[in-house]
Amino acid sequence: MKKNFANNFIYRFCITVLSGMIFLLAASAAGLITGASVYGLSDIANIIFQLNIDETAKSVIIDLRLPRVIVAATAGAILSCGGLVFQAIFRNPLSEPYILGLSGGAGVGALLAIILGFMRFPFGVISAFTGGMVALFMLFYISSGVRFHHSDSLVLTGVMINSFCGALIMFLTSIARDTRIYG
Repeated sequence: MKKNFANNFIYRFCITVLSGMIFLLAASAAGLITGASVYGLSDIANIIFQLNIDETAKSVIIDLRLPRVIVAATAGAILSCGGLVFQAIFRNPLSEPYILGLSGGAGVGALLAIILGFMRFPFGVISAFTGGMVALFMLFYISSGVRFHHSDSLVLTGVMINSFCGALIMFLTSIARDTRIYG
């Protein structure tokens, strides 16, 4: 019985990983051939195998499309790991980042950066990250009164923080006179 379960788990794991890799390769190929210039899989194969290379195609595919595909795959991997962490913490397959209020805190931080005029590259990202961290510390501080890291108190506190951040975002948006917020 136990050996059958292990074999079944390994079989399902291998099928899942194999189908995920096939989907990733297909999406990457679609990302490489999709664009304003029409290049097909044969152009990509010519670049990979160094056969009959068109310099324009090489420049478009290698310099423009390949970095876009790599960044998209990396961002997808990072977001899936984040989702896995939330699901593992709460032991709930429906968990999402909004449940802890972190996204609301990051939104408040980003909106404050826009209002204060600090939306250049490092400052906007740092402000959004700081807002998310403030929301996380508020979550731990408020929920620690009941029982620290208990999933029910974390969920209820997170929903409360997310609602508060949403109200704060609406308030800041309504009093701001900056046209960049609405654009």
